[in-house]
Amino acid sequence: MSTGITLPEGHPPVSSDGGGCLPDGHPPVDGFEFCNATEDDEKDDESTPPSAGPPAAGNSGGESPSAGGPPGAGGPPGAGGAPGAGDGDPVYVTYHDGRRGNSGMGLYYLGGTHRIGLAEYGLARMAEPKTFKPLWMNDEKNIYTSLFDAPRPGGSREGEVTGIIKNKRTTYVVFKDEKNKFRKQAFAMSEEEGMASAQEEAASNKWIHKMEKKHSIDLNGDDIFGSPKSKPNNFSEAEFNNNAFENKLSDKKLLKKLKKGGHVIYLRHTTTETDYADQADPNLDLNDPSTQRNLSAQGIQEANDIKKGIKANDIVIGNVRNSQYQRAIDTAKIAFGKGKAIDDLNFLPYEDYTDEQLDIYHDRIAPMLSKTPKKKNTVLVGHDDPFEGTTNIYPDPQGTAYIIKPHGDSYDIVAKLSPSDWAFGADI
Repeated sequence: MSTGITLPEGHPPVSSDGGGCLPDGHPPVDGFEFCNATEDDEKDDESTPPSAGPPAAGNSGGESPSAGGPPGAGGPPGAGGAPGAGDGDPVYVTYHDGRRGNSGMGLYYLGGTHRIGLAEYGLARMAEPKTFKPLWMNDEKNIYTSLFDAPRPGGSREGEVTGIIKNKRTTYVVFKDEKNKFRKQAFAMSEEEGMASAQEEAASNKWIHKMEKKHSIDLNGDDIFGSPKSKPNNFSEAEFNNNAFENKLSDKKLLKKLKKGGHVIYLRHTTTETDYADQADPNLDLNDPSTQRNLSAQGIQEANDIKKGIKANDIVIGNVRNSQYQRAIDTAKIAFGKGKAIDDLNFLPYEDYTDEQLDIYHDRIAPMLSKTPKKKNTVLVGHDDPFEGTTNIYPDPQGTAYIIKPHGDSYDIVAKLSPSDWAFGADI
């Protein structure tokens, strides 16, 4: 019986009936016997404590694995099983890391438990997730017969996971199969786990593009929210996503929520005198405004328009954080009357970026977009590239704000506002 699991290199073999043993030449692993143990080996085992094995082999706390289960598994939940993530179970396989798709989660194979499930985005191999929700295909919750067979190159099933989306009460994992056709698997999610709520089925382009546009999310890996046929050739994917973005709430509902609080406002600084990549200028000095782009008269007016709109509409503002660039400091001070400079909102010192550098932006900004304010609304005054590297949306023109609804470990992008939009029809 195929387990649907590709074990990491150096891991003890796992048989379909749940047994595990060490092949000849394998380093000793606590709690496991050699498949072809000799009489001398058995005597040595009695007198000499075995050494610790590789990370996948052991259990957290050094406990012996349960009989009949695979190495480190301890059985499925509800059967005296293993503890959840955060107890020393690392990620061995990343099916989809969740970055820049706005899903707020990734799909991983968790070493030690052998489970496949959802955890926070951007986890590196051998990292330990803070939270982990296993995905099961049936109520048996057995790691041999109940795991979601997520496709990946070199796995038991070829293919590529391209996106994850929560739509109402259902979470979908979207993937390309070995025939390059898009498919989706639906799960009903609880606080602890997900259970398949339907059979795997085809994911049509129409459904994918509809969900992408509705949620500002990338499900098929093309970096575009919606149909690529509508993207002008002179637009990048991120420019298209910004241009095509549609507010998810009416102005009336949005204003009501902003007056109540609980949102994150990411504001690109208002207009500067010139527009160039000063972050890559070798003469840049963050302590010297003369080496930086600074707000123009138009930019000062835009910041004042935001200030007037917030005051006229009683929008509640809590913490304000800005980058260490003077244009962000000035925008925060004029528009919100306060601001604290943090370097996580700064540019990296490049004009063009590698995927690894975009990951840095994502890992800095995404947690700030996901954190729910206790009261009022949190404001982040920053720049275009960090937001694009996180959301795959290029916030343009300068002074553009995106309104984010945080969920603790993920977020929804609900609205876009220009400086004049903050009036919400009020006479300012």
